[in-house]
Amino acid sequence: VEYDRVALFHRSGSSLIHFANTNGSGLIEDINISAGGSPDIRSFPGEMIRCVVRLDANTFVIALDDRIIRFDHTLQGITPIATGITANAMAYEPATGALYIAEGSTLLTIDQNSGSIVGSIATGSTIGHILTLLNR
Repeated sequence: VEYDRVALFHRSGSSLIHFANTNGSGLIEDINISAGGSPDIRSFPGEMIRCVVRLDANTFVIALDDRIIRFDHTLQGITPIATGITANAMAYEPATGALYIAEGSTLLTIDQNSGSIVGSIATGSTIGHILTLLNR
């Protein structure tokens, strides 16, 4: 892969979706081993992808430099969720539908549909990763 990989997600037995950065811009690729042509499906000129989480088989939340967007692979469209947030890390908890975003030393809980901040916890140190409980 010629780009700086941010995240890879399995799509089918022969394809994956790749989120990467190149020359200061974010890029989404749909890589399929058996299909030819260009895998590029979306780019974000001048905006780096900081982190990505998957909500379901075709929906992803992407943190760009100062905004959070939802990407629908089927429609290949984006929907703004929130602005003014610089994410260090993200996690999605399917049990509650909560989207967790680390911004510096603060853990934000955001409604992934409306973009409303529904919770905030200051930790005192920079958050590098968010791990959710998966044994519910």
